Amino acid sequence: MPDRKPVESSGEPRRVARLERSLAIEHRGLSGVGEGIDLLPYLLILRDSWRMIVGAMAVTLVATFLITKYMITRSYRAMAILRPTPRLATQGRLAGLAIPDSLGSFAGLLSGRASDEAEEYSTILRSFAFTNALIEQHHIEQRPAGISFNPLSYLGSGENDPQWSRYRLMESQFSCEYSPKTGNITLLYEDRSAAGAQRVLDYYIDDLRDQLRRRDVQDATTAIASLKAEARATSDYLLQTQLYELIARQMQQLKLAEVQADFAFAVLEPPIAPRKAYRPSLSFDCALAALLGAFAASVWVLAIPRRPRLARSQELSRAVIDDDGTVLNSKVL
Repeated sequence: MPDRKPVESSGEPRRVARLERSLAIEHRGLSGVGEGIDLLPYLLILRDSWRMIVGAMAVTLVATFLITKYMITRSYRAMAILRPTPRLATQGRLAGLAIPDSLGSFAGLLSGRASDEAEEYSTILRSFAFTNALIEQHHIEQRPAGISFNPLSYLGSGENDPQWSRYRLMESQFSCEYSPKTGNITLLYEDRSAAGAQRVLDYYIDDLRDQLRRRDVQDATTAIASLKAEARATSDYLLQTQLYELIARQMQQLKLAEVQADFAFAVLEPPIAPRKAYRPSLSFDCALAALLGAFAASVWVLAIPRRPRLARSQELSRAVIDDDGTVLNSKVL
């Protein structure tokens, strides 16, 4: 009889391939036990709950859009830029003197003086007395610009004092920044209307000029009164002559004090407020709300006890899909 050749079954290579693949999967699972946590089961849970996550994103996005669009008060921010002028340069300009560009050390001295005066102006603009005087003089309506909360403002003394309350509210809406690199002072103010923000920032600039003018006039008046009293008290004719010369100079300084404040700083950018609201940002708030909604839904899906689903996801993560679509588990093989 002729030798019969063994007939190989067509399903034998397929079964061997399945065994090799399942062994490789088990080897990867065992080797990854000490390396880290298998995240695939959790990703499968998130995939199964994608409708809930998308729904949470849609709900938070729509709610944030409606609240931001129709409920939250909009605020507008006005901006102005000032350039302080050193007093030496101001006095020289009033006297008709010009400073040559070749005097580098003198220019450096003026730059240092301008920095000191910029810090002085910033301190005046943020001071308690200046702010409350501005509110009372111009009858500024106190109203928060949008939603703002500063927990530190309730600490310390004077929290029940209406003046301190007005000052804190005004301080939260106003900011003054000095840049040593450019030598400019940037003034910013927020209000519920663009015209209101621009008007209040005009008040800040005008009242700063007035205060500098009053200070120069007061200094000159005090110096004149002191020199006159000293001249009357002395009997030395030569000393009296020198004192009267100083009085004449102070009288001249008193006349120039009215004009000198106008040159104390230059307004490079007058107060201007864009007609677009500064806060809130509709696109940013909606995008952030959608991300937070998706994150909260994902945490909720993973946090609630679902041991059967987690066990099923772990089984699916170790499953082998056959060529014909049949799901074969490595444990069964």
